[in-house]
Amino acid sequence: MTKIVIEIKSCKDCPFFEKRNPYSTDGFDRMEDWHCTKKDKKIQGSVEWHEESKIEVPEWCPISLKEELRNAFDDGAESVNYDDLQGYDRDQTFEEWYSKQNKES
Repeated sequence: MTKIVIEIKSCKDCPFFEKRNPYSTDGFDRMEDWHCTKKDKKIQGSVEWHEESKIEVPEWCPISLKEELRNAFDDGAESVNYDDLQGYDRDQTFEEWYSKQNKES
């Protein structure tokens, strides 16, 4: 099985991103709701063009890896295998996940 990992800076780069409910009181201004289709949850409501760069990927993002786990890949990729992520729970710290992996091995 092939796994693909992508790095995104904005939800707009995510394949599960969708704009909904475009709203405008005039022809020059437009607001849209940002929605995550994987979690079926609103990311941010009434987003205007000048606000887009200020919106960060939310903590509840269903496809993001926690910072500690991302750093582990960067620091010692030989000790963390992408295939091992099947048992990863986003609410765990990296240390909890890593110790669980070592106990099962």
